[in-house]
Amino acid sequence: RTTRISETTYEKVFGAASATEVRVEDDGTLVTSPFVIDEEKRWVEVEPLVFREVDGHERLAFGEDDGEVRRFFRDRNPVAGNEKLSRSEEPIVQSAVFGVSSLVLMSGIAGWSGAALWRRARRGLASYADEDRRAAEKDGEGNGGDTETEDRKGETQKDTEDGATVRKGGRDDDEKRRRRLARWTAGVAGFGLLGSVVGLLVTLIVDPFSVVYGMPPWFSAVLALPVVGAVGSLASVAFAVLAWRDGYWSTIHRVHYTLVAVAGLLLVWLLAYWNLLTVPF
Repeated sequence: RTTRISETTYEKVFGAASATEVRVEDDGTLVTSPFVIDEEKRWVEVEPLVFREVDGHERLAFGEDDGEVRRFFRDRNPVAGNEKLSRSEEPIVQSAVFGVSSLVLMSGIAGWSGAALWRRARRGLASYADEDRRAAEKDGEGNGGDTETEDRKGETQKDTEDGATVRKGGRDDDEKRRRRLARWTAGVAGFGLLGSVVGLLVTLIVDPFSVVYGMPPWFSAVLALPVVGAVGSLASVAFAVLAWRDGYWSTIHRVHYTLVAVAGLLLVWLLAYWNLLTVPF
């Protein structure tokens, strides 16, 4: 990737498009394949570590550190070099991390929101059914039997969202609140992390010249979202540990929540790498 990018500010992300793959074909020809910009070119070696463009006049030279090739230079752009990326910095790896992590986070946000809406709708339908039943009993049309199941202590039982049966009050209600807080925390983390990426894209679409002339003042709010997401992701990891220790949910629910927490941490790492995880004020 070109060295002509920022190393300390969020402008570093605009250098992502400058990455170039370098490979050697079976016939010994060197091929440079840009990730986004420019076109693929083929080169032949004219002297050690120096190559000339096939069907062209441009030259490319590699530089070494302790016998290992670490950079290359092209005479078309002599003011900038191109440094070798580590495996974790490669565009294909980071794209995969972003894609998979985003899908896992969205599965949590969408799944939990959908489940909450379904439970609310089911409770609403149940309340209507209870009203109809009571009205029927009052009119003498019901069976007159006891329709509510109570335990020996007189505590009404209810079904949780995970299929487990708990009693109202005491420790069970505290545990339910912790489970709800855990999901809200992971959801807020996901919104913060993914919202920062969406906010950056929207900013560039609305004002593409902001890259050159400076981001608008409200962009500070976009930069605050990754901080919220990072705090939420760390809290989600703590909730995941508690879920396994205290046996929250079923095993598949715990596994899913843990994957959501890990996905949040991966996006935090990715945003921090591109200098998008900073305090904007």
